[in-house]
Amino acid sequence: MTHEYIEIKNPDDLKIFWRYDDNGKIILERWKIKRLLEQEFKTNENNRSELLREKRKNILTIADRTEVISFILSIVESFPPIIKKFPNGKELTKEDLEEEVLKGLNSYFSNDFLSTLKSQKLQLFKDPIDKCCLPFLGKVVVTTMDTIEEIEYKNFESTFWDKQIIKKEYCKIEYKENDAVFYKFCYKICNNDTKRLSSLMTLLGYLMHTYKDPSKAFAVIFTDQEISDNDEAQGGVGKSILGRALSYVRRVSYFDGRNQRVKDINAFSGFERYTEIYLMEDMNKNFNFDSMIQVITGILPLKKLWENVDNISFKESGKFCMTCNYIPTGSGGYSEERRQEYFEVGNYFGKNKTPLSEFGHRLFDEWDDEEWNKFYAFMIECVQLYLRHGIISAKKINVVAKQIIQRTNLDFYNYFHPRFTEGQKVWDKESELKNFVKLYPDYRRISARQFTSWIFQYLRLNNIDYTQEPADLRKRIIIL
Repeated sequence: MTHEYIEIKNPDDLKIFWRYDDNGKIILERWKIKRLLEQEFKTNENNRSELLREKRKNILTIADRTEVISFILSIVESFPPIIKKFPNGKELTKEDLEEEVLKGLNSYFSNDFLSTLKSQKLQLFKDPIDKCCLPFLGKVVVTTMDTIEEIEYKNFESTFWDKQIIKKEYCKIEYKENDAVFYKFCYKICNNDTKRLSSLMTLLGYLMHTYKDPSKAFAVIFTDQEISDNDEAQGGVGKSILGRALSYVRRVSYFDGRNQRVKDINAFSGFERYTEIYLMEDMNKNFNFDSMIQVITGILPLKKLWENVDNISFKESGKFCMTCNYIPTGSGGYSEERRQEYFEVGNYFGKNKTPLSEFGHRLFDEWDDEEWNKFYAFMIECVQLYLRHGIISAKKINVVAKQIIQRTNLDFYNYFHPRFTEGQKVWDKESELKNFVKLYPDYRRISARQFTSWIFQYLRLNNIDYTQEPADLRKRIIIL
């Protein structure tokens, strides 16, 4: 007879998870321990070595072997000092039972044994299309385009991971824009332009809204607005602060773009299944965006050292946000462009002016409860603006110019761009090359083919139609 199917009418009966042999020796019963543990723990269906536990109503946590042992020992501790008296006068004490449990740790509570517990499908909560649900301490704040509702966890219709929980208590407040630090920070990096601020707010709202729409599968890219006059990037303008702000609302995993490569087999080993935003910071100059299109639009493979690949579907995965001082390279074209949403961060902050010097304190680290409430009020406003209008794309300032410079160089851009903007329609290749070399003698060894390719790069990236004349020799470029 298999104990697995014995009906237990009283769950408390499982707490007697031992029996005695003919000599009165304690024998722990594995089947009862298993059933007892299953009242509190489940294995993750996607990873049987991972234990799940309902921390409190509608909040799941990842448990470990230590918690399992503590759970069993707490049951032992609940018994009276003398558990049983035998006819021969021998007694079973609580300490005797605890001793047997501790002696059998490697047998009764091994990872192999724990992996036999019933499994539960790990279903990470995702926002519906028209709502954004933010799990604060004690309550869920449900936001639509027009309303904000507070719901207790016990009355919420789904389950959150404990790692999704925002470690702050929510307090709804009205705030004045000129009195909220993070609002003022965002306004300044938007060049004090309300239209650009609206664009930034919808991008933040998009990233916080965990609903995944295949038609809106793109990476938000925060980059410097300014064009550097050398090969060094600007930096320090506030991109990392935007990423940090998102981490106080959603579960964020990080990718170090300076030292990691997307094509590595373990590239996304730092990401987790419960990650809601993948923040790829400081992507380097050689980063090719083509390598990201598949994971942005399809399956995200998570491969950790010595573990099998965990493939996360599009709807289950998080959203991508990148920060970079350079514009990512790629094959170009519509398929790439529609997977990118750029926002150029203004240069209000930099080497000579920092958020610390501007506001007199460290953002986030030195805020009181009131300032945190203003921050969350602003972030919820971002969500509502996004739900109402979708993405409001910011007008590009220098994105195209930086793309051209990265594919050619700054000297060529400074030569060609002013002439083009003045309305020049006909470009004689040979004459233009001579003029360029005359102004920039260091390029005297440049080939005609190379120079012409730079012109084509400029025209293509600016979506400018052209033809070449005469048809056989193609000596001139004519702007249509």
